[in-house]
Amino acid sequence: MSYCSNNTVSIHSPIEITFEKLSLQYPTTLSCPCTQSSIRHDQFLLLDLYYRPICTSQFVNQTFISSLYDDKMSDCYSLDYRIMAVSHFQLIALLCRTIKEMISDALEEFTTRKIVTNQVLSHSIFNAQIAALVEQLKSTIIANIKHINDFLLFNIVENRIYLGLRTNYFIQAVPRAPTNKFIPAKYKTLNSMCSCLTNNNCVHQAGIYNSTGCTGV
Repeated sequence: MSYCSNNTVSIHSPIEITFEKLSLQYPTTLSCPCTQSSIRHDQFLLLDLYYRPICTSQFVNQTFISSLYDDKMSDCYSLDYRIMAVSHFQLIALLCRTIKEMISDALEEFTTRKIVTNQVLSHSIFNAQIAALVEQLKSTIIANIKHINDFLLFNIVENRIYLGLRTNYFIQAVPRAPTNKFIPAKYKTLNSMCSCLTNNNCVHQAGIYNSTGCTGV
């Protein structure tokens, strides 16, 4: 005949090293109830943010962007980068501000949430849970940014929004005609022509063209 017996041993207010040692020795039977079942994320978690250098550089500073503007740029060839530069850097600055605001809002919501458990967690389990929460936060932020990007692209493409730089469409005035012509831009590719009417991914290399009367940075 054989038998086994279970004995319950209680240790009141164990220190951290004692709990970790016992959790390794008795991983399935150790029970350590919490006196407080929930705690806010910002009470134990600090997140350091690192943005791409462009978002902290002088290139998103309004003083720099304003310095790129010149009244005589209207005389430049339409694909001259000096015409586009102001708009491009304004767009980058807007993108940086938008992303920073989105991240700030997401972090504010994240830090006010609570982790809830009625049992003390070991270091390994606790760290795994926190890592999963942080990865979920990052995935949510990236998904939200992509959603905005897709929404803007959809509106520009489907509504045929006319860009101020005239890189996707341009208007041709017709003398004595009741309406003007709305002409899609076309760009030469390696083997064919890409039309902005049928393709929203047409690209063309911008350049600096020494046109008469064209000045600027």
